[in-house]
Amino acid sequence: MTMDTNQQQSTKQLLDRLETLPPQLKDAIFSSENADKMFEIGKQHELMIDKFGEMAHEAGLLMLGVTHPDEFVGNLAARLEVDKAKAKAIAYDINR
Repeated sequence: MTMDTNQQQSTKQLLDRLETLPPQLKDAIFSSENADKMFEIGKQHELMIDKFGEMAHEAGLLMLGVTHPDEFVGNLAARLEVDKAKAKAIAYDINR
């Protein structure tokens, strides 16, 4: 299976953006503490295990500046297939 051109460009853009981040932010994004926090938030909100990665991915896009903060809750709702109220509660826990 190969990536199409759009996927390759998106991946390159994300990698380029990641390279420009300060080391502390890079460390935070990939830390085991962050992964543990995402896991706990997923459990707390009774997400299916396959949605934990979706939640972490969307949080990463927010930290990279790809997702605008005003779009975060809506993106979470769509990716996690939950209503906006639940997505807002999840976003609150991620931001704590």
